[in-house]
Amino acid sequence: EMKSLISVSFSNNKIKEIPEHISKFEKLQKLIFYANYIKELPESLFKINTLEELDLYYNEIEILPPSIAQLKAIVIGMVPSTS
Repeated sequence: EMKSLISVSFSNNKIKEIPEHISKFEKLQKLIFYANYIKELPESLFKINTLEELDLYYNEIEILPPSIAQLKAIVIGMVPSTS
């Protein structure tokens, strides 16, 4: 069952946005979006209480929303891509 995922990588997939339904993965501990085209983070991302690691390295995020303070995870990398 997908809800039982604890680690998932979406690295190098040309993803432009994180879907709102990401919060349905109730046991997710590690979420990797390395090297994509993400520009902003959905509010639902900050509702994943089990998340320990969030890798956003090499994306196009310029501003972090204030609600990121709700996230208990370690956020890795905020270096913008050079595309």
